[in-house]
Amino acid sequence: MVNTENSPLRPSELSELFEEPGESYSVPTGSSPDNGRTKSPDKRLLTPSKRTIVQLQSVIFDFFKPSTVIGSCVFLLYHLVFCMAQASAITRPNATGNSVGPLAKMASLGILLASPLFVAILGKQIPAIYPTSDLFLAPFLAQLAVKIDEELMKEGLQDDDAIFLATFTAVCSAAVLISGLLSILASVVKLANIGAFLPYSVLCGFFATIGILMYTLAFSIDTGGKKVGEVLFSNDPGLIFNSFLHHLPSVAIGVAMHVKGPQNPFYVLFLVAATIAGAYALLLVTGTTLEEAQQEQWFWSSTDLAYEANDRWATPAPFGVYRDLFQGKIHFGAVKAGFPTALALAFLYLVRCSLHAAALKKNIPNVTRKIELESPLAPKRTAEVTRPPMTPSAKSQIGNVSLQKILSVYGTSQIVASVTGGIAVAPAVAASMTLFKLGAEDPPPQYGSMVLLGIFHLTGFSLVCYIPKPAFSCLLVLAFLDMTKKWLIQSFHNTRKKTEWAVAPAIVLLAFSFGLLNAIFIGVGMSTFIFVASFYRSGVVKFLANGLSMRSTIERGVPDINWLDQNGDLIQICILQGYVFFGNAQSVLSYITTMFDEQEDYVSEFPLPPLPKFLIIDFTIVAGLDTSAIDLIREIITICRGHRCRLFLTGLEQDLKASLAYSGIKPSSTLQFIADVELALGRAEDGLLTEVCKIEEQAEHDAKVRLRSRSYGDDGFRFALRMIDQTHSTKFGGALMKLEPHTKTVELEPGDLLFQEDTSDSDRGFFFIEYGLLRVQRNTGFSVAGGSAIPGSGDVSIGHLNARASTLGREGAFLKSIAENRNDQGYTFRLSRLGVGWVVGSVEGVSGIRNPGKFIAVTPCRLHLLPYHRVQKLEKEDPPLILNLLKMISFLSAKRQEKTIEQLSNFFRMLNTPAPRTNGQIERRTLAALQNNYKFS
Repeated sequence: MVNTENSPLRPSELSELFEEPGESYSVPTGSSPDNGRTKSPDKRLLTPSKRTIVQLQSVIFDFFKPSTVIGSCVFLLYHLVFCMAQASAITRPNATGNSVGPLAKMASLGILLASPLFVAILGKQIPAIYPTSDLFLAPFLAQLAVKIDEELMKEGLQDDDAIFLATFTAVCSAAVLISGLLSILASVVKLANIGAFLPYSVLCGFFATIGILMYTLAFSIDTGGKKVGEVLFSNDPGLIFNSFLHHLPSVAIGVAMHVKGPQNPFYVLFLVAATIAGAYALLLVTGTTLEEAQQEQWFWSSTDLAYEANDRWATPAPFGVYRDLFQGKIHFGAVKAGFPTALALAFLYLVRCSLHAAALKKNIPNVTRKIELESPLAPKRTAEVTRPPMTPSAKSQIGNVSLQKILSVYGTSQIVASVTGGIAVAPAVAASMTLFKLGAEDPPPQYGSMVLLGIFHLTGFSLVCYIPKPAFSCLLVLAFLDMTKKWLIQSFHNTRKKTEWAVAPAIVLLAFSFGLLNAIFIGVGMSTFIFVASFYRSGVVKFLANGLSMRSTIERGVPDINWLDQNGDLIQICILQGYVFFGNAQSVLSYITTMFDEQEDYVSEFPLPPLPKFLIIDFTIVAGLDTSAIDLIREIITICRGHRCRLFLTGLEQDLKASLAYSGIKPSSTLQFIADVELALGRAEDGLLTEVCKIEEQAEHDAKVRLRSRSYGDDGFRFALRMIDQTHSTKFGGALMKLEPHTKTVELEPGDLLFQEDTSDSDRGFFFIEYGLLRVQRNTGFSVAGGSAIPGSGDVSIGHLNARASTLGREGAFLKSIAENRNDQGYTFRLSRLGVGWVVGSVEGVSGIRNPGKFIAVTPCRLHLLPYHRVQKLEKEDPPLILNLLKMISFLSAKRQEKTIEQLSNFFRMLNTPAPRTNGQIERRTLAALQNNYKFS
């Protein structure tokens, strides 16, 4: 064994220590992967001291990588721009001087102390997070400064910088502290999910507005604090020309960065350096001094940044607000005057952080490195930032973060900033895309920018005086172009329905009139109305049918079938889907109302469909109902009661039933709750046949006629065979007359069972119906069909479920045991309704499988039994006779299967037919033309 602790590391091993993750070995050209592979040393075999040295070398190497240097320098400019913009926005209208210098130090203090939390906690899950001073606070802090300044002016203290800074810092810290505590509380109660459900168009408008705000800040920096609207509507040609002359270099450089940056990210850094060099070259050529350039607003002057504090540990020093409190520098009258603004700021900033957290999470794919597979023969792209392969563990962590965790980090950073006397920070979503293109999405360049910012902070931002303003503002212009292209232009091309996209520019316009948060709320409202309108057009109705186009699986006699073929439109079926709420419930009511409209002046070749006697509304695939939908059902019940139409509501979950019962909607003579559409359709057909067609009365009448005809001679079996031939257009009667001596007569009264489960074999066989009606009900215990795997709590969301949970395993074991534990749980499912022209017992007679159902007489019945054991004897004695019998039985079974296949096609149409776009109403005259296609002559 090699003693790794005492043996020195070879040069090759030392070089391997500096390899990026994922490059732990290399394969020499021309050799196999196993030969010549150089492996990095296992850190577990190193001594603690050597392990520490290796880790320090790795950290040092990361900080001196080109991407780290580039990212640190570029984002330092962003830090400086944001700090200076934050400070420039806060004005004191009644004071003779300004506080740009100390306010810039407050902003940088928040960055230096709160930003490391973002990078340390979220740096692995969110690449290129880049936290910096949050400019969203600028307008609120400006309003807060005005309130404090006005209160100080009442006592003649408007020029006392120490009192203003102490009071302003105290109120600002209180607001940020409250916001931080609320953010942590919101993350605990999962309030952060609000932002996750924002429409895409709202997020596009939010990002685009941020980008435009970046541009206005760039314009303000270039023009010495002037706003775009202030310049454009000043009616001063000289001011307009001078302002845009100062702003033009920033725009030109930002456009060049936007065009060349994606091709070669080094252009960004090069153009920034060229801007600084070009500014000094221009000063040299024109003979302009730095002081003159500062007076012309091309540079910041030392007077803009100078601040001489009487106490070096007072504000804006870290924790200086506590020293000011003990020294009595905080003006509590001004605190009282500014506290309402601070309280509003706290709550608004909570909402903003929730939205920003959702936006940050959605932006993760835009700053995630993707692996591109290129052909070895493809030309290499030059001067491009190359990234080493990412380790699987590091790749798996990207994006693996919840909104709750993100919002809690927001809150923690705000608490740190408020306690230390700084201004709150937030990730720079706009700048992160630019830094990502530079290949600087790792934590080292983010920490490096903070180190460089610390130098400017300790020197009082005096170094900023030597950097031209376009070097700062061009980066804001670049961020504006990147954000606008991504979230406004590309979203336009990616959105097919332009009405949805129109919300984004609407938010942009409203943001500058009513504020960003108000614009977002208005945008959410607009998106809601668009969604409701789209949902209304697509409809909550999944399938529309009637008794002509859709039948139950109940087997019926030919007279019943023929009658239903002509009168099935007395049954109307409406299958609903999705969530029924105020936006789509009215369309259902409008459609049902048209079913009962009277058309007195109607003239057409098609008769109007009759007023329905049965209305079936299915809720099987309905997720829920709101109060408007429940009120809709109450109105439908009233309409049906007024027209003597019976209403069947099917597929209602227990939770929906409870909601209806709570509202006073309960079963009655008009309304019934039925398990599914099949049962409801069968019951509606029975109701039509009984109440309208009077089929049972007709069967009783036929029974009396048969009884009278039998007094002249008993030809019951011959009559049963003759009715089979007439019903099904066959010619088996003559060939099967030889079976009459082998049959015996069975007579039933209404309610009698044809046979029981324990009926002896001698009393089981083929039953030829002479007259009467029987209904067949099947034992539900023989079915293994189940419901959804989701627990019956009414919650259809699957986000909280585990696909391999023990409850699902228990349900699977239960289903497997059904075959061993089948028992009689009740005969409730109607299979058929048999009458003259049919044979009972055909399935058992042919296959030997006992029918699990019960045959119950509905009217007086007379049947002729051909026992199975006699059939077995006749197979040997007279094979042609039994062959004809089996041919007839096979023919009848085939007709049953044809009906079953037709019913399956109906269910297939229900599942796959697009939702009809009724737009509220279909007149009965339109239904007349449509339903005429289903009439069978």
